[in-house]
Amino acid sequence: MYQKVLLPLDGTKKSEEVIPLIGQEIGPDTEVTLLQVLHPIKTQTIGGHVVLGSQREEAERMEALAYLRGVAGETGNLGRWNCDAVMAARASDGIVSYAERVGVEAIVMFVPERKGLMKLVKGNTCRGVQRNSSAEVRVFTAGDAQEGLHRDDFRSATGSTTSVSGRGSLAHPPKNGSDKAPALTATLDLPLLTTNLLRDVDLFVGLSIGQIDRVASLGERMAVPKGAALDKGGETGANLFIIIDGEAQLSAHSGVGEISVRVAGPGDSFPMAALLESGTLITSGEALTDMDVLAIPATSLIQLCSDDAEIGRNVYKAAAQLFAKRYSSTLAHLAASAERELRDTDRQWLK
Repeated sequence: MYQKVLLPLDGTKKSEEVIPLIGQEIGPDTEVTLLQVLHPIKTQTIGGHVVLGSQREEAERMEALAYLRGVAGETGNLGRWNCDAVMAARASDGIVSYAERVGVEAIVMFVPERKGLMKLVKGNTCRGVQRNSSAEVRVFTAGDAQEGLHRDDFRSATGSTTSVSGRGSLAHPPKNGSDKAPALTATLDLPLLTTNLLRDVDLFVGLSIGQIDRVASLGERMAVPKGAALDKGGETGANLFIIIDGEAQLSAHSGVGEISVRVAGPGDSFPMAALLESGTLITSGEALTDMDVLAIPATSLIQLCSDDAEIGRNVYKAAAQLFAKRYSSTLAHLAASAERELRDTDRQWLK
């Protein structure tokens, strides 16, 4: 059995399938670390807002840590397993350098059985780790999850013929020549939305396939061009947005201007205040990129939650967990910002 093991996860349910497969490889005294590698983010100016790269990185790191702790908690290992998130241009480099820094004996990875680009991306990450790591690298596949076996032959890990649905590209609404922010446009010219694409939506984690279908049927697909306003703080939320593709900048107004709160991406739902019948929005949402979203009328969703107690219970339970997670992330971010300010003040005082 190993004494020190690193489990890199990419934030998907698929990557977590490695966890039940390592039971025979670790013991009660094994030091296990869950790791997520995040891409560095550059500072950008978007629609008059300066979005600091370091701020977004810190926010994403806090979200990653919250996700990893949630995974540890679900497996009954919260407090026993370590959780960490690092920035690296290439996932394989981040995994290898972290493994060397903390001195692990083995890196255990899961490779989903996919075709095309996703197979290439996941395969390259695993190959990069195998090629450059001085630690032992164990590779598991979806076949191992079904059979309860493990394989070390990477060719077996990437030679599958299983296919998955792709998202395709966004359909963009025509420009109207106006100087106003582009508007949300309903369109039928979008990739087919399958339940599989919605299973990992943060608000749907407790719902069955049939229940997800019922909730999704209330919504309308929207192609949202970069720069479009999705909602505005201080107003009542008319829709709950589910991001299928793209990113949105969520910000709050203050006396010194707009403050970036977080960046929402695929699988995220917002604004949570829309679940309150007369909820006033705290944040404003703006498309950072071209987006594909599912817009669900708040009144329709609230009515469904009232009519179907099980759907309502699970949706609001997930919403409460998201509120707690985001509040915790905000507090951690504020604490980190305060620490940086104190360090800067100390440096100036010492000059």
